[in-house]
Amino acid sequence: MIDLVLAFDDSDADLGVYFALCKDDSVEIINSLEENRERIRYTQIPAIRCTTAYLDISLQALKDVPFIWAAFTHGDENSITIANVSFVEVGNDNSLFKDSFFYTNSCSCGLNLGQDLIDQNCRVFIGYKKKVYAFKNEYADISLKCDTIGLTSFLTEDITAFEAYLKINQLYTQESRKLQRIGDILSAGLLINARESLTFKGDKQAKSIDFEN
Repeated sequence: MIDLVLAFDDSDADLGVYFALCKDDSVEIINSLEENRERIRYTQIPAIRCTTAYLDISLQALKDVPFIWAAFTHGDENSITIANVSFVEVGNDNSLFKDSFFYTNSCSCGLNLGQDLIDQNCRVFIGYKKKVYAFKNEYADISLKCDTIGLTSFLTEDITAFEAYLKINQLYTQESRKLQRIGDILSAGLLINARESLTFKGDKQAKSIDFEN
């Protein structure tokens, strides 16, 4: 059994619907592989429950076992946030994430938080080092796919964590080239910026089977 914890800021005025879609889309794609319906146990944490106190209590059972964490929220260099309040932060005791796979589309947290988690024995971190932009126009599906493909491919294909990271990188490249071909240089540039902001830290050879408990 793999425990997959999904935190998402569905309360955000600007991107709440998008963050919830990231969560929903991830679950749908992961469950499209029939064996995952029995293999994966989901814990969903909406904005109202995204606090350090809630994590400490509700995820206590996972403290000493590997699991996969995905956060679709805002963030900054040192934390992932809900309503500008940090709930996973540099300098805190983040031992909860020991041996975990930490995946997030939160802006900038790959700059400092990612390494802090790895230093506290998190096994894999995939995130962004800079601010990135999520399309809400006719290109919204591009952002959605780019923000979820690393997680979903890791859990539906026999690939390593680093190969999942490369899939995100490759998708950004493919989609930016499509936009360049139709003359939308600005939107293509935003995708290239997101690609260049991606960061991977930790165990490149980890596979989903390593997070079974």
